[in-house]
Amino acid sequence: MKQLRVLTIADSDSTMQMYLLAEAMRDYLGWDARSIVNQESYLKYPVDWTTKKNLDEAADFAKDADLFIFSDLLRGIDGMDLEKLCGPKNTIISGQGTPMRKCIPELYQMQTEGWAILAPACDPTIARFLGAAPFENWIVPTARISTITQDIELNDEITVCHAPTRLGRKGTLEIAEIMQNNFPNIRYELIINTSWEDAIKAKAKCHIMWNSMHDSSYGAGNALEGMAIGQEVVSNITPWDYIMHPDLPMLSTWNKDPVCVINEAIVQARRRADADTDDENYETYGRKWEWVNRHFSAKNQIVKWKHYINWVMNRKELIEA
Repeated sequence: MKQLRVLTIADSDSTMQMYLLAEAMRDYLGWDARSIVNQESYLKYPVDWTTKKNLDEAADFAKDADLFIFSDLLRGIDGMDLEKLCGPKNTIISGQGTPMRKCIPELYQMQTEGWAILAPACDPTIARFLGAAPFENWIVPTARISTITQDIELNDEITVCHAPTRLGRKGTLEIAEIMQNNFPNIRYELIINTSWEDAIKAKAKCHIMWNSMHDSSYGAGNALEGMAIGQEVVSNITPWDYIMHPDLPMLSTWNKDPVCVINEAIVQARRRADADTDDENYETYGRKWEWVNRHFSAKNQIVKWKHYINWVMNRKELIEA
């Protein structure tokens, strides 16, 4: 497959996925890939270009691009003529979450018209309505996370943390109430309104990550990042996700009493905290990090992306049928 010129496009940098994808294309495939976002957030993720600062440069790049990859939705950017440059033969819409979930009927119609819609396989609230994705499209910056957390020590006391990027979507108030009423002697920390890097550092001091009270998937920043850090991760993971990964190293509250699940997480966290360095429980961090790295590191994910892109750009008979 020839080297490609690729532009990835996102409305916000809130998941960093379009940047990580472009970076992986540069690092592992040698492609000329760049990412542009409409707006930056308080998370302060790395970006290639923003429409506010680099619009002209990005517009020139787009004129000769071989492939466009949009995050969640097909969106226009004033001054870039994307409506003329993009079509089913050279465009992928790669979803991560809520924006795609809100537009499932429109995306389903586009899919029937030949557009390549890459719905997140690990999210049943999206994937069950759209065509099955051939792979999970999430990238976790495992090397960055290891570098950021290498000198950080766990708190002396068992600590449960919750780190929603937006309040109101993860059951934050319910989680706080459960912790206050049932675990008054367990330290609980709410990590919000801070950059991604500072959030990673704060999480790394905690033993347990409570990701969400609501239906959720492992393909989300907090859950996968928590496992990469070595935390016990608790979330309302559905059976859908265990179909794909029976060895998913998370604790699920699906059809269970969340108090019992948190108790189990506390027991596991204490075993690790009390273990000697050669003890099996101490090595839990390594196994979880290895699991995330094997499935979601940029180096491994970009191989899947390369095959998928090759399929998308050479499926003329399907588009023209």
